[in-house]
Amino acid sequence: MEQLGWPLRGQMTNTIQAHPAFRSPYRGENSLSPKRDSTAMQTIDIVLGRRLWSGRR
Repeated sequence: MEQLGWPLRGQMTNTIQAHPAFRSPYRGENSLSPKRDSTAMQTIDIVLGRRLWSGRR
C-alpha cells in the first residue's frame, strides 16, 4: 500500500494502574480509596496518509 503512496501506520498502548489495600484514617472525595483498586486503559491509533504533491521530504 505504501508503494501506491498511501502509508498506513498503527500503534496500540495498554496501561494498567493499581494499588493494594492499605489502612488510612482519611476518607473523602479528594482522598485515595484504601480499598484495593486497578484500572486498565487501552488506546489504539491508526494513521492513513497521502502525499498531496511531489517534492522534497
